[in-house]
Amino acid sequence: MYKTGFFKRLLIDTVSMKRLYDLIHSTDDNSEEILSFIEQKEAELTREEVFGMVLQTCEYHSNETRDDRLVRCSTFQLSIHRNKSSEVLFKLMDIGGRQLLMKRCKGRKSYRHRETALITICRKGNIPMDIISEMIRIGERELIMMADHFGCTALHSVCENQHISLDIIETLISIGGLELLMMKDSEGSNALHIA
Repeated sequence: MYKTGFFKRLLIDTVSMKRLYDLIHSTDDNSEEILSFIEQKEAELTREEVFGMVLQTCEYHSNETRDDRLVRCSTFQLSIHRNKSSEVLFKLMDIGGRQLLMKRCKGRKSYRHRETALITICRKGNIPMDIISEMIRIGERELIMMADHFGCTALHSVCENQHISLDIIETLISIGGLELLMMKDSEGSNALHIA
């Protein structure tokens, strides 16, 4: 009895995880469909099962023609890359919390290797301040101070972005302080050198 129930639950989880990945991976504007699917799973599955579904690692090719650009990241980071709505991002943060935000990308040949969701969203740009604020509220100073494989922090990423938001820079520095401002990447550059 135990084994049958266990394997049935495992199969349901796997199917749910695959469906969530497919929805998020799609380049369509399908945010309402994603939210509806998550709400359906919240009604059907336990909190832990929904948490596991959201915390899954996703794979995607950032450049479809090059195999070395395979990136393994969280559902949240993939949602950022696929320009999903603020509602989807808030829902994923609500379910996955700190553990989801602290998860790092893994990329081949160091591409985006160890990038956090905060670094991803700051590099991407054009993200509402309320999303960044919620991420910082959940991840706190530890998330702000995390660097990727190249030593780049979220502050490096936002300063490198064409669409610089002074509000985001101010918020990151107010929490990370001088230590964040002076952190150097693998080339010896701090955020001030990049800005």
